[in-house]
Amino acid sequence: MSGFKRLPRSPLIMETLGVCLMRSNQNALAVNLFRRLALNPGTTVIRMDASDGLRVNFATAILLHGSPSGALDILQDLQDRDCLPAVRMKAAIQRWAKGLSFWRRLDWKWNRIEPANTQVPIDFELGEFPFTIGQAKVASELPSDGKPPKRTAPKLAA
Repeated sequence: MSGFKRLPRSPLIMETLGVCLMRSNQNALAVNLFRRLALNPGTTVIRMDASDGLRVNFATAILLHGSPSGALDILQDLQDRDCLPAVRMKAAIQRWAKGLSFWRRLDWKWNRIEPANTQVPIDFELGEFPFTIGQAKVASELPSDGKPPKRTAPKLAA
């Protein structure tokens, strides 16, 4: 991630970068980035103020990195447990578990232990950007408080 050192460090930009890292198959970098954004420093506890979107993105990165149990642990604390990305991720994990051998599936059900080098097949778009397309702004256009500026009428050419 050394090539990204010149990017502004706003949470919006960092979360967007994390989604881009997941989508470009750089899962270890995405996990590290989301870990810094979502966890209390020096702990494994998710920050109380972490949004559901950040939690879902962190869970997705953890899942892509080979830990479906870690992804499920993160998803259990969502405010909206029925949000579409979480439902899709849980369904993908269930389909994966059904494909395990009897003993592996039993170990998964009872102990939540996944086999080494686990790859859960994903059939949905990776990550959720922390903005809607209409809100996307260039970093230089964002005010210092990180909130999108008020809309004004476009300037017309003479």
